[in-house]
Amino acid sequence: MDRRIRKSREAIKQAVVDLLDDNTIEQLSVTRIAKEADVNRKTFYNHFFSPQDVLSTLEDDLTERTLTVMRRFDYHSLSTNPQPLIKTLSREFDESLLFRRLLFEQDTSSRLIQKLKRTLKEELTEVYRARYSGDEAAFSYALSFIISGALDCYQEWYRSGRNMPLERLSRYIGALIAEGIQSVLENGET
Repeated sequence: MDRRIRKSREAIKQAVVDLLDDNTIEQLSVTRIAKEADVNRKTFYNHFFSPQDVLSTLEDDLTERTLTVMRRFDYHSLSTNPQPLIKTLSREFDESLLFRRLLFEQDTSSRLIQKLKRTLKEELTEVYRARYSGDEAAFSYALSFIISGALDCYQEWYRSGRNMPLERLSRYIGALIAEGIQSVLENGET
């Protein structure tokens, strides 16, 4: 992709992120986004169909970024010790303004959370399915529980004013996940 095209596209995405500070996605017009990005409306439409399309692209970017971080780890060792992954993802969520705005803010978080849950479940099902000998439905429920629980903990932590150090929250989530994964993989059905 041409550098100028990439620069315009990134400017539009950043404009949406910045404007979401004080607005919902429904309040954003193409004109307002284009002005904030210092591009014209035609340039906006060369890249995106609507403000919602930009948001969807940002969500896809964050989901892919999460998978990229996850894939740097050995999944099989994570079933007994997910702490290194949890710690890395925690830092990623906390340090990224984009993650914080889209993952934890009320107006935009629902779609992203659902996209993350679905994508993470697909990824982990592919990895762990061969190691699990029990009922497929039970396996699916267990993964949903683990993924949803972890993401919900981060949301609650962020929205409650970060009332616990992130490192401690990460250890707590990691321990809960390790116990859950090991229990499901070892026991098949409970």
